[in-house]
Amino acid sequence: MSWKVTINYKLIDMYNNGFVFLSIKRNTGFILNGAIFHKYTWDEFNTKISITSFIDESCPNETAFEQGEQNIKESINIFNYLVDNNLIFEYTSHNIEKCTDTDSFINSIYIAESKNTKKIKAYNDILSNLSSEDKCIYQTCINYVNRGLQLYNINMYEEAFLCYYKGLELLANTYIKTNQVIINKKIEDECIDALMKITMSIYNEPFESTKHQQLVNQVKKIFQNGLDTKRKLKIFLPNYIELKDINMNNVIEEMVTTRNKMVAHGTILTNQEKLIDVNKKALSILYNMIHLYFFKELINKYKVKLNIIKNNQVLSIEANRKLQRF
Repeated sequence: MSWKVTINYKLIDMYNNGFVFLSIKRNTGFILNGAIFHKYTWDEFNTKISITSFIDESCPNETAFEQGEQNIKESINIFNYLVDNNLIFEYTSHNIEKCTDTDSFINSIYIAESKNTKKIKAYNDILSNLSSEDKCIYQTCINYVNRGLQLYNINMYEEAFLCYYKGLELLANTYIKTNQVIINKKIEDECIDALMKITMSIYNEPFESTKHQQLVNQVKKIFQNGLDTKRKLKIFLPNYIELKDINMNNVIEEMVTTRNKMVAHGTILTNQEKLIDVNKKALSILYNMIHLYFFKELINKYKVKLNIIKNNQVLSIEANRKLQRF
């Protein structure tokens, strides 16, 4: 027996372009991140969906709801990542009850075969291969993207940029930590190569590791201690991503300078055009880096299609027929 936590939502287009629909059949669903998206439907006023999460029955009622709600929110954030963060899930109601047979409930959800449900299933499969530590970092980065877009859409550009920057900073720190031994070895090798040239050029004597190791250690320590965020980003990003016709080092310099003006110096940035531009660059890099870092491939093949129908006061018969085809 488990607690069954269900939250019901209306789906709203984040950019207010019209009536938004998932490209899946009516009354079907899918599973993502352990949450069951089901009862997907629409009428002439709203698009609706329910999301259910199962929690161990040993939890108290209130704790079970909190855990279920957290899993549902995390799953929404992941789904939003797959649809280019175009959706707002507006809460309408919730329910929590004991469920004696979770398998029967899950098996009762009709998952129609479509391009989008196949993509969601494939993404759910690769998510399940992440370690718990990587999953936590992945989810945090996704949250930074979602929060940044929400702030950007209400013209809070500085706060939005800082969200994207924090996501990139987290990924860079994770990369450096994971590859610390390799990076330290590279620093040491480069130090030895440089000191070999110096000792031969100045003293006309070969480099002796036992004799000069203390000097190597001192130089190595200087480089290791000098790994600030800017240098971490310069080590990290070029391993995964290239920007067409744009110098990555210049973009990193721009992002770090912008961040330092905001945080370290408390400067209010008045050039809105530049602020919007650096927001777009930071978002684009973070959005792609999340998937490249954890899954070593681009997100594109997992993107889920949405449909937007304008003038949504009344859905025409033709529109309903179109939406039933997926």
